[in-house]
Amino acid sequence: MSPGTSFVRLIKSHADGSTYLVRGQLDGRQLWHYVKVDKLKISLFLKKVNGATFDITEYGTVLSSGWGDNPPKEI
Repeated sequence: MSPGTSFVRLIKSHADGSTYLVRGQLDGRQLWHYVKVDKLKISLFLKKVNGATFDITEYGTVLSSGWGDNPPKEI
């Protein structure tokens, strides 16, 4: 995200129903990602997010991510 670009503005620019909040674990730590999924890959992505381990970057662009169960309130 470029300096001066708010995350809210970034999400609104992708407000076509293809931005998802994905939660998971890495090395036993909880993490979350907001992912802009390519429209042609949404059905494949939705099948993968139900418990499978996969590389989310194969399905779209990570807009924001961090450690913990949930994103901070400001995001």
